[in-house]
Amino acid sequence: GARAVHVEADIQADSIHRGDVSWKAGRIAIGFRDDQGRENYRVPHYAAVVEGTKPWNHIRATLLLPEATTRLHLLAQNSGDSGVFSLRSLSLTQYRIRASHPWIVAGLLGLALALGGWIVHTGTLKGHVAGRVTLLLAMIIVMGTLVPQPWIEWGLHRLDRPEPQPHSMEHAAPAPSAPGEIPPPTQALAPTASLLKQETHKQTHFILFLALGLSAAVACRKAPTLSTRTCLAALILFAGITELLQGISITRTPRLLDWGIDLLGATLGVGLIWWLSRIHRSISDAAS
Repeated sequence: GARAVHVEADIQADSIHRGDVSWKAGRIAIGFRDDQGRENYRVPHYAAVVEGTKPWNHIRATLLLPEATTRLHLLAQNSGDSGVFSLRSLSLTQYRIRASHPWIVAGLLGLALALGGWIVHTGTLKGHVAGRVTLLLAMIIVMGTLVPQPWIEWGLHRLDRPEPQPHSMEHAAPAPSAPGEIPPPTQALAPTASLLKQETHKQTHFILFLALGLSAAVACRKAPTLSTRTCLAALILFAGITELLQGISITRTPRLLDWGIDLLGATLGVGLIWWLSRIHRSISDAAS
């Protein structure tokens, strides 16, 4: 079955100043390489990113292996503009996911959706289909961002063979004038059978926010006190809150690009309804 890599370490940051992009700081990352040495950057691969001055803190992260991964490349680096990134007792352990784990997660998600649907159905927007759809989509997005790390690890710690293989190291990395890296250990892996994901793909987020924008715009048009600008402003705020929640849930720094993708979907949805309403109004005026 598919497998995952569990990373644990104690990390410390001393006056690390972030570089020009979000990952240019103290970081621990895993490179997923196939048998030809090519790395897969399309899946979550950061175990920790830290900046500023932080005391020793124990971090834990579980990353699911993409398909065709045969080797792991461990990167522990300070690519910030200044400061020192220190780590100790870093361990890298691979796990096999139980076949029943996806079904259990799907069942829990189904129960949550059923409860959310019941709440929406009996709520104050019961008489407005667009309003109910908007609330339901918003609940799905929020539940999708709040994937607790222990839920993922719970399905990985109940292991079948083979036994995990740990690797430990200690290092302190001052910020170089040009980004450098600790010579990483590599570990051979057998090819994985399938691809599972810890984090919702941004394509899915875009589609969900597009649908949310469509339904919210229709709902706002049914409410005379809500303008299109108010609807769009609410979606902008909602997108920002969900990205913050996701960052807290999977201990990852929220990224402006992710927020922009959400906003693009929401804006296209609201804009499409606004455009269609303008066309409908023009046709009605011409007919009259």
